[in-house]
Amino acid sequence: GGGGGGGGAPAMAAMTAMTAVDASELTRIVNKRAFGSIAAVGETLPIDYHGTEVLLRAVVTNNVHEEDQADLVFYHCYRGMVTGD
Repeated sequence: GGGGGGGGAPAMAAMTAMTAVDASELTRIVNKRAFGSIAAVGETLPIDYHGTEVLLRAVVTNNVHEEDQADLVFYHCYRGMVTGD
């Protein structure tokens, strides 16, 4: 039965290759593509950056103070709306 064997190592290396990016330019691209959408912690967002697919991962979404959370419908610290911040 299938599997095992480490055949994914070269593919994983290709997926994790480092690419230098201009942070302000990448921020503009992300805002244009995803502004206002909902993201979850751990979710990846593939972005085309000059012909290279760059994967961005949401690592934090809990950016609302505890006292303000009750006023927000459907607020959850593991989901958040993509904003320009």
